[in-house]
Amino acid sequence: MSDPADFAQPANSPAAPTPPTPLLTPLACLAGVFFRPTRVFDSLARRPTWWVPFLLTMAVFFLFYFGSLAHFDTHQAFQKALQHPNPQAWQFTSMPPAQRAKLETTIQRIVRYSWIGGPLLILLYRAIEAALLLSIFRLAFHADINFRQMNAVVWHSNLPGLISFLPLAVKPFFGHALDSVQFKNLGYADLGYYFNPATTPKALYAVVSSINLFTVWSILLLAIGLVLVAHTKRIHGVIAALLWWIARWIVILMLFILVSMVAVAF
Repeated sequence: MSDPADFAQPANSPAAPTPPTPLLTPLACLAGVFFRPTRVFDSLARRPTWWVPFLLTMAVFFLFYFGSLAHFDTHQAFQKALQHPNPQAWQFTSMPPAQRAKLETTIQRIVRYSWIGGPLLILLYRAIEAALLLSIFRLAFHADINFRQMNAVVWHSNLPGLISFLPLAVKPFFGHALDSVQFKNLGYADLGYYFNPATTPKALYAVVSSINLFTVWSILLLAIGLVLVAHTKRIHGVIAALLWWIARWIVILMLFILVSMVAVAF
């Protein structure tokens, strides 16, 4: 006699659908983006979240601000730049004294209010990044992705940048003054390390100095996230990530001009 279980499902019936991968918690996404990014972005596509990377970014920012930036002596730094000019400070050293004094006052005001303006600028910068990438994917690639999903991808893909910034934030707590810290000094991981700043054209040196291990890591994470969340081709993710990396210089310049205008107004 046949077992009734043999008749429970016809031999030619389709297999049961594979259950979806369980969603990750926000903290699991934070850790997983460094080790299992595909799993993280698959989870973010279904439940976008960005507040944990935001809180971590704010923690590093305030660590940097209260540890060093709040005690930064703008006048002393300007005098040091005049006494020991370098190729990066050529614009400042060539300014007339009155213009230099006005710039010094502007920077003092920026530093004074950066504990308020810094978080707002970071939020604005990330929102602009998400909006521009969303426009690229919807208009150029006709991808099905919304702003919440794109915002989650943007915040998580930029987490490696915090690793490069963290030494700058904690060094003052170990007795290192802010003016002795090189913002772009990442050693062998920095492409600018292999170029001579005295002989390399300034524009080229500025570009290569912005390329390091963590920059490439973030671009790759952004491309992976865009592909998985928008369900698009890999080449589309790579193109969009590279286009944003180029366009961000324009956004940073615009934000710097905005901050300078606000500082002068106050």
